[in-house]
Amino acid sequence: MIDVTDDEKSALENIRARNNGSFENLGENFMSNDEIAETYVTKESYDEAIASYESKITESNDQIATLTTEKEQIEAKFAELTSATANAAENLTSLTTEVEALREYKRNVENTQKRAILDRYAELLDDSIISAYTDQIDAYSCENLERDLAFELVKSNPSVFNKKAQPLLPKEEPKGGIEAILTRYKNK
Repeated sequence: MIDVTDDEKSALENIRARNNGSFENLGENFMSNDEIAETYVTKESYDEAIASYESKITESNDQIATLTTEKEQIEAKFAELTSATANAAENLTSLTTEVEALREYKRNVENTQKRAILDRYAELLDDSIISAYTDQIDAYSCENLERDLAFELVKSNPSVFNKKAQPLLPKEEPKGGIEAILTRYKNK
């Protein structure tokens, strides 16, 4: 038997309680002093770990700063592109309106020209033919309208395009004497 203090006795009872009520296999369940020493961190290793973590923190902060700068640049570029897109859409709307106005103007000019062609043929052709072409005026170009109306005119009155004999003009007959001599030198 060994004399132990109350603190030592309570420590031994705790060890026995942790070792299933016996002191057998005590070495297997507990670490040796060398193993305990290896698990404790020395001041040098602690300082090295702190330095390592601080460098990682610095690297992370640098990456955050770089990514923040890149994000700001991308947001600025996005804002610029959004503005450019809005301007382009506005220009497109303006140009579309202008094109429509020009198309309407061209249509009006062409219709005026077509009406002039119809008016020219109105005296020569029947009203039913003119009204049929008037109803479909948008389907014709100026050249096609004139060609078709000329064809209709030939169909309705084939003699329109025939050559007509020119009227004969009387020739002056020299009277004699001096007039006969002068007519030879007259400018022809």
